[in-house]
Amino acid sequence: MKPDPASFALFDADILSQLSGRPAVSLFGRLLPVKTTGRFEALQEPELIDALYHLNYPGSYSRLKKLTHLLSPQDAMAACLCALSGTERLLETVLDHCPPIREFQFQGVGKVTSLLAAAAAYDKDTALEVLLRRGADPGPGPDGQDSPLEAAFTNQSLLALETLLDVPGLEVSLTPPMLEVWGGLRENSPNPLLEWCCQRLAIKLMGMSAIPFFEPVPIPPQLRLRHALDCGNGALAARICRERPLSDGEMDDARSFLAACGQSPLLTGRDSPWEQEELQGRLSFLLSFLETHPETLEEPVLRTSVAVTALALPEPDPALTRWVERLADGPVVLPQLPYVNMPPSEPVIFPFQAMNIPVTLDSNFFPRWDQRLGSRLIPALDRGAQSPLTSLPQEDLRQVLDRVAFTGAVDPDRISPAAAAVLLVGPEDQMPRLLRPGGLLAEESPQQLLDACQQLPASRRNFILPYIRKEAQYAL
Repeated sequence: MKPDPASFALFDADILSQLSGRPAVSLFGRLLPVKTTGRFEALQEPELIDALYHLNYPGSYSRLKKLTHLLSPQDAMAACLCALSGTERLLETVLDHCPPIREFQFQGVGKVTSLLAAAAAYDKDTALEVLLRRGADPGPGPDGQDSPLEAAFTNQSLLALETLLDVPGLEVSLTPPMLEVWGGLRENSPNPLLEWCCQRLAIKLMGMSAIPFFEPVPIPPQLRLRHALDCGNGALAARICRERPLSDGEMDDARSFLAACGQSPLLTGRDSPWEQEELQGRLSFLLSFLETHPETLEEPVLRTSVAVTALALPEPDPALTRWVERLADGPVVLPQLPYVNMPPSEPVIFPFQAMNIPVTLDSNFFPRWDQRLGSRLIPALDRGAQSPLTSLPQEDLRQVLDRVAFTGAVDPDRISPAAAAVLLVGPEDQMPRLLRPGGLLAEESPQQLLDACQQLPASRRNFILPYIRKEAQYAL
Protein backbone atom coordinates (compact mmCIF):
# COMPACT_ATOMS: atom_id res chain seq x y z
CA MET A 1 0.00 0.00 0.00
CA LYS A 2 1.39 3.37 -0.97
CA PRO A 3 1.58 5.64 2.11
CA ASP A 4 -0.61 8.71 2.14
CA PRO A 5 1.57 11.71 3.20
CA ALA A 6 -1.46 13.61 4.50
CA SER A 7 -2.39 10.77 6.83
CA PHE A 8 1.16 10.48 8.09
CA ALA A 9 1.23 14.24 8.68
CA LEU A 10 -1.65 13.76 11.13
CA PHE A 11 0.51 11.22 12.88
CA ASP A 12 3.25 13.85 13.04
CA ALA A 13 0.96 16.09 15.13
CA ASP A 14 -0.01 13.15 17.34
CA ILE A 15 3.56 12.13 18.08
CA LEU A 16 4.51 15.68 19.06
CA SER A 17 1.66 15.63 21.56
CA GLN A 18 2.76 12.27 22.89
CA LEU A 19 6.43 13.26 23.21
CA SER A 20 5.50 16.41 25.12
CA GLY A 21 3.33 14.41 27.49
CA ARG A 22 0.18 16.37 26.65
CA PRO A 23 -2.98 15.10 24.98
CA ALA A 24 -3.73 16.66 21.63
CA VAL A 25 -6.36 19.40 21.73
CA SER A 26 -8.48 20.96 19.08
CA LEU A 27 -8.55 24.63 18.16
CA PHE A 28 -11.17 25.31 20.84
CA GLY A 29 -9.41 23.37 23.59
CA ARG A 30 -11.45 20.15 23.41
CA LEU A 31 -9.65 16.84 23.68
CA LEU A 32 -9.33 14.95 20.43
CA PRO A 33 -10.76 11.42 20.27
CA VAL A 34 -8.63 8.81 22.02
CA LYS A 35 -9.00 6.35 19.14
CA THR A 36 -6.17 7.00 16.68
CA THR A 37 -6.03 3.84 14.55
CA GLY A 38 -7.60 5.69 11.63
CA ARG A 39 -4.75 8.17 11.68
CA PHE A 40 -2.27 5.37 11.00
CA GLU A 41 -4.28 3.56 8.34
CA ALA A 42 -1.82 4.59 5.59
CA LEU A 43 0.83 2.46 7.33
CA GLN A 44 1.15 -1.29 6.90
CA GLU A 45 0.79 -2.10 10.60
CA PRO A 46 -1.72 0.46 11.93
CA GLU A 47 -2.85 -1.64 14.92
CA LEU A 48 0.75 -2.11 16.10
CA ILE A 49 1.48 1.60 15.78
CA ASP A 50 -1.74 2.44 17.64
CA ALA A 51 -0.80 0.11 20.50
CA LEU A 52 2.67 1.66 20.70
CA TYR A 53 1.22 5.16 20.58
CA HIS A 54 -0.95 4.45 23.62
CA LEU A 55 1.94 2.59 25.31
CA ASN A 56 -0.23 -0.50 25.48
CA TYR A 57 2.61 -2.81 26.47
CA PRO A 58 0.74 -6.17 26.32
CA GLY A 59 -0.82 -5.28 22.97
CA SER A 60 2.49 -3.97 21.60
CA TYR A 61 4.53 -7.03 22.61
CA SER A 62 1.80 -9.37 21.34
CA ARG A 63 1.69 -7.75 17.91
CA LEU A 64 5.48 -7.52 17.68
CA LYS A 65 5.77 -11.21 18.51
CA LYS A 66 3.37 -12.12 15.68
CA LEU A 67 5.37 -10.22 13.05
CA THR A 68 6.97 -12.52 10.47
CA HIS A 69 8.79 -9.78 8.59
CA LEU A 70 10.72 -6.60 9.24
CA LEU A 71 8.70 -3.40 9.38
CA SER A 72 8.79 -1.16 6.34
CA PRO A 73 11.01 1.94 6.76
CA GLN A 74 7.99 4.20 7.29
CA ASP A 75 6.34 1.81 9.75
CA ALA A 76 9.68 1.39 11.53
CA MET A 77 10.00 5.18 11.88
CA ALA A 78 6.43 5.48 13.23
CA ALA A 79 6.93 2.58 15.65
CA CYS A 80 10.21 3.95 17.02
CA LEU A 81 8.80 7.46 17.42
CA CYS A 82 5.95 6.07 19.50
CA ALA A 83 8.34 3.88 21.50
CA LEU A 84 10.50 6.88 22.46
CA SER A 85 8.07 7.61 25.30
CA GLY A 86 8.14 3.99 26.54
CA THR A 87 10.70 1.89 28.34
CA GLU A 88 14.15 1.02 27.09
CA ARG A 89 13.07 -2.62 26.68
CA LEU A 90 10.09 -1.63 24.49
CA LEU A 91 12.31 0.43 22.18
CA GLU A 92 14.88 -2.37 21.96
CA THR A 93 12.14 -4.86 21.06
CA VAL A 94 10.76 -2.57 18.36
CA LEU A 95 14.25 -2.11 16.89
CA ASP A 96 14.63 -5.90 16.75
CA HIS A 97 11.79 -5.90 14.19
CA CYS A 98 13.13 -2.98 12.14
CA PRO A 99 15.65 -2.78 9.31
CA PRO A 100 19.04 -1.21 10.16
CA ILE A 101 18.28 2.09 11.83
CA ARG A 102 20.23 4.17 9.31
CA GLU A 103 17.82 3.01 6.62
CA PHE A 104 14.80 4.70 8.22
CA GLN A 105 15.88 7.25 10.84
CA PHE A 106 15.03 10.16 8.48
CA GLN A 107 11.70 8.80 7.24
CA GLY A 108 9.49 11.10 9.33
CA VAL A 109 7.65 14.23 8.25
CA GLY A 110 7.19 17.75 9.56
CA LYS A 111 8.91 18.36 12.87
CA VAL A 112 9.70 14.70 13.49
CA THR A 113 11.60 14.06 10.28
CA SER A 114 14.64 12.83 12.21
CA LEU A 115 14.22 10.11 14.81
CA LEU A 116 17.27 11.18 16.82
CA ALA A 117 16.35 14.88 16.61
CA ALA A 118 12.88 14.07 18.01
CA ALA A 119 14.44 12.11 20.88
CA ALA A 120 16.90 14.94 21.55
CA ALA A 121 14.30 17.71 21.38
CA TYR A 122 12.17 16.05 24.07
CA ASP A 123 15.17 14.98 26.19
CA LYS A 124 14.58 11.24 25.79
CA ASP A 125 18.18 10.60 26.80
CA THR A 126 17.73 6.89 27.56
CA ALA A 127 16.06 6.30 24.21
CA LEU A 128 18.80 8.36 22.55
CA GLU A 129 21.46 6.11 24.07
CA VAL A 130 19.65 3.03 22.74
CA LEU A 131 19.41 4.49 19.24
CA LEU A 132 23.09 5.44 19.20
CA ARG A 133 24.09 2.02 20.50
CA ARG A 134 22.06 0.42 17.71
CA GLY A 135 23.96 2.37 15.06
CA ALA A 136 21.96 5.57 14.48
CA ASP A 137 23.76 8.42 12.73
CA PRO A 138 24.02 11.40 15.17
CA GLY A 139 24.77 13.88 12.38
CA PRO A 140 22.36 16.13 10.48
CA GLY A 141 19.97 14.53 8.03
CA PRO A 142 19.69 15.09 4.29
CA ASP A 143 18.52 18.40 2.85
CA GLY A 144 19.78 20.35 5.85
CA GLN A 145 17.51 18.72 8.44
CA ASP A 146 18.16 19.72 12.05
CA SER A 147 20.91 17.75 13.70
CA PRO A 148 20.18 16.01 17.01
CA LEU A 149 22.74 18.29 18.67
CA GLU A 150 20.90 21.38 17.44
CA ALA A 151 17.55 19.95 18.55
CA ALA A 152 18.90 19.18 22.03
CA PHE A 153 20.46 22.61 22.51
CA THR A 154 17.64 24.73 21.11
CA ASN A 155 15.15 22.88 23.33
CA GLN A 156 17.43 22.96 26.40
CA SER A 157 17.42 19.15 26.61
CA LEU A 158 20.41 18.94 28.93
CA LEU A 159 20.63 15.14 29.36
CA ALA A 160 20.28 14.54 25.63
CA LEU A 161 22.91 17.19 24.92
CA GLU A 162 25.37 15.54 27.30
CA THR A 163 24.70 12.16 25.69
CA LEU A 164 25.47 13.56 22.24
CA LEU A 165 28.58 15.43 23.36
CA ASP A 166 29.99 12.12 24.57
CA VAL A 167 29.70 10.52 21.11
CA PRO A 168 33.27 9.96 19.84
CA GLY A 169 34.14 11.93 16.73
CA LEU A 170 30.88 13.89 16.61
CA GLU A 171 31.38 17.22 14.85
CA VAL A 172 30.29 19.97 17.22
CA SER A 173 29.51 23.35 15.68
CA LEU A 174 27.12 26.21 16.33
CA THR A 175 24.33 26.57 13.77
CA PRO A 176 22.35 29.83 13.25
CA PRO A 177 19.38 28.57 15.34
CA MET A 178 21.76 27.61 18.16
CA LEU A 179 23.39 31.06 18.09
CA GLU A 180 19.97 32.72 18.20
CA VAL A 181 19.09 30.71 21.32
CA TRP A 182 22.48 31.44 22.92
CA GLY A 183 21.89 35.15 22.34
CA GLY A 184 19.04 34.95 24.88
CA LEU A 185 21.31 33.75 27.72
CA ARG A 186 21.05 36.36 30.47
CA GLU A 187 23.06 36.88 33.63
CA ASN A 188 21.28 35.42 36.65
CA SER A 189 19.24 33.58 34.06
CA PRO A 190 15.72 32.51 35.07
CA ASN A 191 16.35 29.60 32.69
CA PRO A 192 19.07 27.49 34.36
CA LEU A 193 18.68 24.74 31.75
CA LEU A 194 19.81 27.13 29.00
CA GLU A 195 22.75 28.26 31.12
CA TRP A 196 23.83 24.67 31.80
CA CYS A 197 23.48 23.77 28.11
CA CYS A 198 25.63 26.76 27.15
CA GLN A 199 28.20 25.76 29.75
CA ARG A 200 28.43 22.18 28.43
CA LEU A 201 28.71 23.36 24.85
CA ALA A 202 31.29 26.07 25.66
CA ILE A 203 33.47 23.51 27.44
CA LYS A 204 33.35 21.24 24.39
CA LEU A 205 33.85 23.97 21.79
CA MET A 206 36.67 25.78 23.58
CA GLY A 207 38.50 22.73 24.87
CA MET A 208 38.03 23.70 28.50
CA SER A 209 38.09 21.27 31.37
CA ALA A 210 35.47 23.21 33.33
CA ILE A 211 34.07 26.71 33.88
CA PRO A 212 35.04 28.21 37.25
CA PHE A 213 32.19 28.45 39.71
CA PHE A 214 30.25 31.73 39.51
CA GLU A 215 32.09 32.71 36.30
CA PRO A 216 29.89 33.76 33.36
CA VAL A 217 29.65 31.38 30.42
CA PRO A 218 32.42 32.20 27.91
CA ILE A 219 31.29 33.87 24.68
CA PRO A 220 32.04 31.66 21.67
CA PRO A 221 33.72 33.41 18.72
CA GLN A 222 30.77 32.54 16.44
CA LEU A 223 28.35 34.53 18.62
CA ARG A 224 27.97 37.97 17.07
CA LEU A 225 26.59 41.14 18.55
CA ARG A 226 23.32 40.85 16.62
CA HIS A 227 22.52 37.49 18.26
CA ALA A 228 22.39 39.26 21.65
CA LEU A 229 20.70 42.41 20.36
CA ASP A 230 17.99 40.49 18.49
CA CYS A 231 17.04 38.97 21.87
CA GLY A 232 17.09 42.39 23.56
CA ASN A 233 19.95 41.04 25.66
CA GLY A 234 21.81 44.25 26.47
CA ALA A 235 23.93 42.71 29.22
CA LEU A 236 25.37 40.05 26.88
CA ALA A 237 25.86 42.66 24.15
CA ALA A 238 27.77 44.80 26.66
CA ARG A 239 30.09 41.86 27.40
CA ILE A 240 30.75 41.38 23.69
CA CYS A 241 31.67 45.09 23.42
CA ARG A 242 34.09 44.82 26.31
CA GLU A 243 35.68 41.51 25.41
CA ARG A 244 36.44 41.90 21.69
CA PRO A 245 36.55 44.51 18.90
CA LEU A 246 33.35 45.01 16.92
CA SER A 247 33.33 44.51 13.17
CA ASP A 248 31.89 47.17 10.84
CA GLY A 249 28.73 45.10 10.53
CA GLU A 250 28.43 44.86 14.32
CA MET A 251 28.86 48.63 14.60
CA ASP A 252 25.91 49.04 12.25
CA ASP A 253 23.92 46.51 14.33
CA ALA A 254 24.71 48.50 17.48
CA ARG A 255 23.50 51.76 15.94
CA SER A 256 20.31 50.12 14.69
CA PHE A 257 19.60 48.71 18.16
CA LEU A 258 20.19 52.06 19.86
CA ALA A 259 18.02 53.82 17.29
CA ALA A 260 15.20 51.37 18.00
CA CYS A 261 15.62 51.95 21.76
CA GLY A 262 15.19 55.67 21.12
CA GLN A 263 11.72 54.98 19.75
CA SER A 264 10.47 53.63 23.10
CA PRO A 265 8.56 55.77 25.64
CA LEU A 266 10.86 58.32 27.22
CA LEU A 267 9.67 58.25 30.81
CA THR A 268 9.11 55.45 33.30
CA GLY A 269 5.77 53.84 34.02
CA ARG A 270 6.66 50.37 32.84
CA ASP A 271 7.41 48.74 36.16
CA SER A 272 7.34 45.02 35.43
CA PRO A 273 10.57 43.14 36.31
CA TRP A 274 11.07 42.21 32.66
CA GLU A 275 10.81 45.82 31.50
CA GLN A 276 13.17 47.03 34.21
CA GLU A 277 15.64 44.30 33.26
CA GLU A 278 15.38 45.36 29.61
CA LEU A 279 16.05 48.99 30.54
CA GLN A 280 19.06 48.08 32.69
CA GLY A 281 20.38 45.88 29.88
CA ARG A 282 20.04 48.76 27.43
CA LEU A 283 21.92 51.03 29.86
CA SER A 284 24.69 48.46 30.29
CA PHE A 285 25.12 48.10 26.52
CA LEU A 286 25.02 51.86 25.88
CA LEU A 287 27.72 52.49 28.51
CA SER A 288 29.95 49.69 27.20
CA PHE A 289 29.52 50.89 23.61
CA LEU A 290 30.43 54.47 24.54
CA GLU A 291 33.42 53.36 26.61
CA THR A 292 34.85 51.40 23.69
CA HIS A 293 33.75 53.85 20.96
CA PRO A 294 33.66 57.34 22.55
CA GLU A 295 34.08 58.92 19.11
CA THR A 296 30.44 58.04 18.33
CA LEU A 297 28.97 60.18 21.12
CA GLU A 298 28.01 63.08 18.85
CA GLU A 299 26.36 60.91 16.22
CA PRO A 300 22.61 61.77 16.16
CA VAL A 301 21.63 58.21 17.10
CA LEU A 302 23.92 58.23 20.13
CA ARG A 303 22.86 61.72 21.25
CA THR A 304 19.24 60.62 21.16
CA SER A 305 19.93 57.29 22.88
CA VAL A 306 21.86 58.95 25.71
CA ALA A 307 19.09 61.49 26.31
CA VAL A 308 16.23 59.00 26.04
CA THR A 309 17.95 56.52 28.40
CA ALA A 310 18.77 59.26 30.91
CA LEU A 311 15.10 60.27 30.97
CA ALA A 312 13.77 56.72 31.16
CA LEU A 313 15.76 55.53 34.17
CA PRO A 314 13.88 55.52 37.49
CA GLU A 315 16.86 57.33 39.06
CA PRO A 316 19.81 59.15 37.47
CA ASP A 317 22.80 56.91 36.73
CA PRO A 318 26.18 58.51 37.59
CA ALA A 319 28.04 56.79 34.74
CA LEU A 320 25.48 57.93 32.18
CA THR A 321 25.39 61.44 33.66
CA ARG A 322 29.10 61.77 32.86
CA TRP A 323 28.33 61.07 29.20
CA VAL A 324 25.46 63.57 29.28
CA GLU A 325 27.91 66.20 30.49
CA ARG A 326 30.17 65.48 27.52
CA LEU A 327 27.41 66.05 24.94
CA ALA A 328 27.85 69.22 22.89
CA ASP A 329 25.33 72.01 23.45
CA GLY A 330 22.37 72.15 21.09
CA PRO A 331 19.33 70.20 19.92
CA VAL A 332 18.76 66.53 20.67
CA VAL A 333 16.28 65.18 18.15
CA LEU A 334 13.66 62.92 19.76
CA PRO A 335 11.44 60.47 17.87
CA GLN A 336 8.45 61.82 19.76
CA LEU A 337 7.51 63.50 23.01
CA PRO A 338 6.12 61.44 25.90
CA TYR A 339 2.41 61.75 25.34
CA VAL A 340 -0.35 60.33 27.54
CA ASN A 341 -3.39 58.59 26.02
CA MET A 342 -1.83 58.29 22.58
CA PRO A 343 -4.34 56.88 20.07
CA PRO A 344 -3.58 53.38 18.71
CA SER A 345 -1.30 53.31 15.68
CA GLU A 346 -3.03 50.18 14.33
CA PRO A 347 -6.41 50.29 12.59
CA VAL A 348 -9.33 50.56 15.02
CA ILE A 349 -11.11 47.22 15.32
CA PHE A 350 -13.20 47.57 18.46
CA PRO A 351 -15.47 50.57 19.13
CA PHE A 352 -13.88 51.37 22.48
CA GLN A 353 -10.59 52.06 20.68
CA ALA A 354 -12.17 55.02 18.92
CA MET A 355 -13.18 56.80 22.14
CA ASN A 356 -12.25 60.47 22.05
CA ILE A 357 -9.63 60.47 24.81
CA PRO A 358 -7.59 63.70 24.84
CA VAL A 359 -3.86 63.41 24.16
CA THR A 360 -1.75 65.24 26.74
CA LEU A 361 1.94 65.81 27.29
CA ASP A 362 3.51 63.91 30.20
CA SER A 363 3.75 66.54 32.91
CA ASN A 364 7.07 65.13 34.13
CA PHE A 365 8.84 65.59 30.81
CA PHE A 366 10.19 69.14 30.97
CA PRO A 367 10.99 69.06 34.73
CA ARG A 368 12.89 65.80 34.27
CA TRP A 369 14.67 67.16 31.20
CA ASP A 370 15.81 70.20 33.20
CA GLN A 371 16.94 68.02 36.10
CA ARG A 372 18.85 65.38 34.12
CA LEU A 373 19.85 67.06 30.84
CA GLY A 374 19.93 70.76 31.71
CA SER A 375 19.20 73.86 29.64
CA ARG A 376 22.17 73.61 27.27
CA LEU A 377 20.59 70.54 25.61
CA ILE A 378 17.39 71.36 23.77
CA PRO A 379 14.63 68.83 23.02
CA ALA A 380 13.95 68.82 19.29
CA LEU A 381 11.48 67.22 16.88
CA ASP A 382 11.72 66.61 13.16
CA ARG A 383 9.35 69.05 11.46
CA GLY A 384 8.56 66.43 8.82
CA ALA A 385 7.43 63.71 11.25
CA GLN A 386 3.80 63.12 12.07
CA SER A 387 2.86 64.06 15.65
CA PRO A 388 -0.37 64.67 17.59
CA LEU A 389 0.22 68.41 18.02
CA THR A 390 -3.31 69.23 16.88
CA SER A 391 -4.73 67.00 19.64
CA LEU A 392 -2.85 68.65 22.50
CA PRO A 393 -4.53 71.05 24.92
CA GLN A 394 -3.50 74.67 24.31
CA GLU A 395 -1.39 74.79 27.47
CA ASP A 396 0.58 71.71 26.46
CA LEU A 397 1.03 72.99 22.90
CA ARG A 398 2.24 76.32 24.29
CA GLN A 399 4.92 74.50 26.31
CA VAL A 400 6.02 72.53 23.27
CA LEU A 401 6.33 75.66 21.13
CA ASP A 402 8.22 77.46 23.91
CA ARG A 403 10.68 74.67 24.68
CA VAL A 404 11.06 72.42 21.63
CA ALA A 405 13.19 73.15 18.56
CA PHE A 406 12.05 71.91 15.17
CA THR A 407 14.74 70.60 12.86
CA GLY A 408 14.93 68.90 9.48
CA ALA A 409 14.93 70.02 5.87
CA VAL A 410 12.07 72.11 4.50
CA ASP A 411 10.26 70.82 1.42
CA PRO A 412 9.71 73.78 -0.93
CA ASP A 413 6.74 72.00 -2.51
CA ARG A 414 4.68 71.36 0.59
CA ILE A 415 4.24 72.56 4.14
CA SER A 416 5.65 70.35 6.89
CA PRO A 417 3.24 68.49 9.24
CA ALA A 418 4.53 70.44 12.27
CA ALA A 419 3.98 73.80 10.59
CA ALA A 420 0.55 72.76 9.33
CA ALA A 421 -0.48 71.78 12.86
CA VAL A 422 0.71 75.09 14.30
CA LEU A 423 -1.08 77.07 11.61
CA LEU A 424 -4.28 75.26 12.46
CA VAL A 425 -4.27 75.30 16.28
CA GLY A 426 -1.20 77.25 17.49
CA PRO A 427 -1.85 79.97 20.14
CA GLU A 428 -2.43 83.26 18.35
CA ASP A 429 -0.12 85.21 20.63
CA GLN A 430 2.79 82.98 19.57
CA MET A 431 2.23 83.28 15.82
CA PRO A 432 4.27 86.53 15.36
CA ARG A 433 7.30 84.94 17.08
CA LEU A 434 6.97 81.72 15.06
CA LEU A 435 6.90 83.76 11.82
CA ARG A 436 10.03 85.78 12.64
CA PRO A 437 13.43 84.59 11.35
CA GLY A 438 14.42 81.41 13.14
CA GLY A 439 10.83 80.51 14.04
CA LEU A 440 9.16 77.29 13.01
CA LEU A 441 6.88 78.93 10.44
CA ALA A 442 9.51 81.34 9.09
CA GLU A 443 11.54 78.38 7.83
CA GLU A 444 8.70 77.24 5.58
CA SER A 445 8.16 78.38 2.00
CA PRO A 446 6.11 81.64 2.09
CA GLN A 447 4.08 80.45 -0.88
CA GLN A 448 3.27 77.15 0.83
CA LEU A 449 2.25 79.04 3.97
CA LEU A 450 -0.07 81.27 1.94
CA ASP A 451 -1.60 78.25 0.22
CA ALA A 452 -2.08 76.47 3.56
CA CYS A 453 -3.80 79.51 5.02
CA GLN A 454 -6.52 79.26 2.39
CA GLN A 455 -7.71 76.12 4.19
CA LEU A 456 -8.09 77.90 7.55
CA PRO A 457 -11.25 79.43 9.00
CA ALA A 458 -11.65 83.02 7.85
CA SER A 459 -11.02 84.63 11.24
CA ARG A 460 -7.78 82.71 11.78
CA ARG A 461 -6.66 83.21 8.19
CA ASN A 462 -7.18 86.96 8.40
CA PHE A 463 -5.17 87.09 11.62
CA ILE A 464 -2.17 85.15 10.21
CA LEU A 465 -1.94 86.45 6.62
CA PRO A 466 -0.46 89.89 7.44
CA TYR A 467 2.45 88.26 9.26
CA ILE A 468 3.14 85.90 6.37
CA ARG A 469 3.10 88.73 3.82
CA LYS A 470 5.32 90.80 6.02
CA GLU A 471 7.71 87.89 6.43
CA ALA A 472 7.63 87.17 2.68
CA GLN A 473 8.62 90.83 1.97
CA TYR A 474 11.28 90.59 4.68
CA ALA A 475 12.74 87.52 3.08
CA LEU A 476 12.94 89.31 -0.28
